[in-house]
Amino acid sequence: MDKNLEAVIEAVYANVHLEEGISCIKNLLEEVYLRGAVPVRDLANALSLPVPVVAAVKGELKKSGLVRMQNGICLTDLGRIYVEENLGYAGIDRDMLRHMMETPLDSLADELESEKAELARIYEGRPEVDVTLDQSKCTAETGIRRGIFLLQSRSLIGRRFLFLGDDDLTSIAAALVLRHAAMQGGRPDMAHITVVDVDERILDYISGLAKKLGADIRCVRHDLRLPLPEEELACFDGAATDPPYTLDGLRLFLSRGISALRRESDLPFYLSFAHKGPLVQLDMQRLYVDSGMVLSQIHPKFNQYDGAQMIGGVSDLTVLRTTAKTAPVLTEAYQDKLYTGEFRESVRTYQCRVCREKIRVGMKEKIKTVEALKAAGCPKCGEKKFDLMKKDFI
Repeated sequence: MDKNLEAVIEAVYANVHLEEGISCIKNLLEEVYLRGAVPVRDLANALSLPVPVVAAVKGELKKSGLVRMQNGICLTDLGRIYVEENLGYAGIDRDMLRHMMETPLDSLADELESEKAELARIYEGRPEVDVTLDQSKCTAETGIRRGIFLLQSRSLIGRRFLFLGDDDLTSIAAALVLRHAAMQGGRPDMAHITVVDVDERILDYISGLAKKLGADIRCVRHDLRLPLPEEELACFDGAATDPPYTLDGLRLFLSRGISALRRESDLPFYLSFAHKGPLVQLDMQRLYVDSGMVLSQIHPKFNQYDGAQMIGGVSDLTVLRTTAKTAPVLTEAYQDKLYTGEFRESVRTYQCRVCREKIRVGMKEKIKTVEALKAAGCPKCGEKKFDLMKKDFI
């Protein structure tokens, strides 16, 4: 990375006085890199920015020697070097990437059948869900669609991206999407990804997969009830989470994500969360406002899960964006209830299909989850198949 060129971009940002954040300048240069000569109006439309803003940025970039005008905005050699070396586009297959950026998400997901099949095989070997941590398994289709969404939202290539919990292995799905975008099936390391999770099984599995794929994925074991380590604070360009589906879980995971993002406007926070009733949604939106975040997009039923009947097998994808007023509402250690089972504890009674033995399963029982019961087998005969007989709330 050329620090002198980074200083040039920072000077352009300061001269234009952009409320949108310095990332919009980088997005503009990336768009020109992929498309060649682009008229100001077309560029404004592609980036969802006002034409005067793009014109002002263009003027400052031209003064700095990064762009020139020739049938639209073009990169100079210096601008190309900045995009390739500082923004991580060196070696990229530009035609393939432009195709992937411009193809509708669902159509592109259909094209990535081999990646989807590979992810499905990977999912078959992932650790069993731990329901005490509100874990659930998204489908391979959802995993690939998430990876595409992050790519098309300009949150991967050359970016430092954080996953707060990743039992769905979206970090691996993103690496597969990047591999497809890159030249000759290589360079899934174009994004610099960090996964923070309390479940060491998940982290070990991701680490092994990342090594095989050549992906730049760093795993950090950490309980998000505690503040993030100092080295993870204010250094990421984007973050994503699929938190416990409680307001307290959302408040905590959103706060930790905000603390990890750089102090800059318009950085994305991707939130997968179960659809809730109007009053809970109102509380959620109050939380976003109290955190200084803008609710940018909502994609209903974007995520599909295997099982997860408590949420109907689906959840929404919400995109939040930072502002100059963004700050976490929780900064200290968290010691209250967090996960769904802590708010409404239940005891389920299962019956063995062979010997008809009845076994109680619950947070305060000897066997805490049905997954643990299936793994251990019936304590009387060893059978691993059971029927749910009844469910009692404590």
